[in-house]
Amino acid sequence: MIPLAYLFLAWLIFVAIFVLFAILTVTVHMRFGVSGSFTTVTGVIFLIVGILVILVSGIYFTQVDWSQNIGLFNLNTFGTQQSTSQFNL
Repeated sequence: MIPLAYLFLAWLIFVAIFVLFAILTVTVHMRFGVSGSFTTVTGVIFLIVGILVILVSGIYFTQVDWSQNIGLFNLNTFGTQQSTSQFNL
């Protein structure tokens, strides 16, 4: 069983990596890109989309019960399966 909090920790690490690369991308885009309004608009759009994705996934993650565990191989033990007659088939 894997604690669900490990997934949250992995998500936080990936968000931090994304933020680092987003800052680098926007900096290079603004510094060495063709100066003009199009460069500014595309940089702002990139940042807005990134922020929206992080916020939406963060809002979802606030609604998750992090005390749960994930089983990778949840196999039913012998004798616990229901027969087809219990499903009225």
